[in-house]
Amino acid sequence: MKYYILIIIVLAVWFMQADDITVYQSNGQGFALVHAVQHTQLTKGENEIELQNLAEQIRVNSLLLNDNQQGVEIIRQNFSPNYSRAGNIIEDAIDRIISVTNSDGESIRGILRFYDGQYLGISDTAADEFHLVKEQKIADFHFQTFFDDVNNFSPSVSWLLNSSKKQDIELNYSYLTGSIGWDAIYQTIWDGDKKLLTLNSQVELTNNCGKDFLGSKVKLVAGDVKNLDQETNMRAAKTYALHEDTAAMGMPVSRSSLSSFHLYTLSTPIDCPDNSSRQFQLYPSTIIKAKEYYLFNSNGYETKLQKTIAFKNSKENGAGNPLPQGTVKMYTPDKTDGQLQFIGESVIENSPTDKTVILKLGDAFDLSGETKTMNVQYSDNRRKVISSDYQIVLNNNSEEDVDIIVKHQLDRQLPEIIGADFDYERTDAFTMEIKLKVAAGSEKTLSWSQTR
Repeated sequence: MKYYILIIIVLAVWFMQADDITVYQSNGQGFALVHAVQHTQLTKGENEIELQNLAEQIRVNSLLLNDNQQGVEIIRQNFSPNYSRAGNIIEDAIDRIISVTNSDGESIRGILRFYDGQYLGISDTAADEFHLVKEQKIADFHFQTFFDDVNNFSPSVSWLLNSSKKQDIELNYSYLTGSIGWDAIYQTIWDGDKKLLTLNSQVELTNNCGKDFLGSKVKLVAGDVKNLDQETNMRAAKTYALHEDTAAMGMPVSRSSLSSFHLYTLSTPIDCPDNSSRQFQLYPSTIIKAKEYYLFNSNGYETKLQKTIAFKNSKENGAGNPLPQGTVKMYTPDKTDGQLQFIGESVIENSPTDKTVILKLGDAFDLSGETKTMNVQYSDNRRKVISSDYQIVLNNNSEEDVDIIVKHQLDRQLPEIIGADFDYERTDAFTMEIKLKVAAGSEKTLSWSQTR
């Protein structure tokens, strides 16, 4: 008997092949395309089968039977929603007895006549009353048990297939699911003396879709792939830190193109259970030449200067790989003992090769700026401003010389600059950019006028 059991288990494992996934990164709400295989026996003609082990967050309208099947076509598809959403349980309880308790402690028992997503209509036949109850006011629900199988808590999809012959085949199908995604995380170390940035890039894959992916081949798509279902059919996020495995951190990742996006393929299959996250390396660590400066946005009310580190994402500069959007955490050695200290966090957009990446880390403590408007001149009827004088005062109270970039937004009524006592560049019709160095413990004043 034990041998028979062993054979059954081996056959079950052989039939249940691992699902592969292509995971998309899209504005912080990822989704995935699941590639599934299911072995089945078909007779000639019509066959009804149930798809097994689907993700709870499946987008049913995305189910696709791949075109490599031999003489098989879908005639009809039936979907039974899962009970992991409270709304599905309420909807299926219509015409059944239900008891609810509102926030005031009042109980109502009767037959649920309708549910529109906001209100429940409950008919109390014993008291000859009808209650219209707002769902948000209900503190507790009680239902008659009308589901006994644990499978009721997973979605169920069945297909009516037509087969041209009797055959044993592997159905290859795919579907989209929400609540699974990935993020790029960059850990960087800044050497301010040598102006070098050590860049370590990682990927964090998070699965909350209601399905385990074990021994799955994983591909990642970088880029904003439009998905209209992205905002819908999303269950409440779980705390995925319950299972966090970093064993695959050094796993090689290959990159290729996919239409106008980038595709990353993990070299070996991984396990990514539901309610978990995995981290692994995206690119090998690299050292990049970078520059440090302080940015002052001269808009009339800003006084703070923002510490900024920028680098060109080029091979000549030590970089050169496309960088998916993500969070950059920066550290620098403490000058007293060399211990790394956290100095800021920034967010980058998708950054292709040769693009300049700008990391804005936080406001400087010892630097300040002020923009002054003076001597405003009006036309004779005082309806228009015809000229104005400006000053920018920059203070460096630190013990080091600093590089500063000033971005000043020009008055659209006064686009002409005259009498500037500094060098500047007009980056567009209404933006003036000034690059300068301010010595330690000093003040720098910039003066100019604008006119029509």
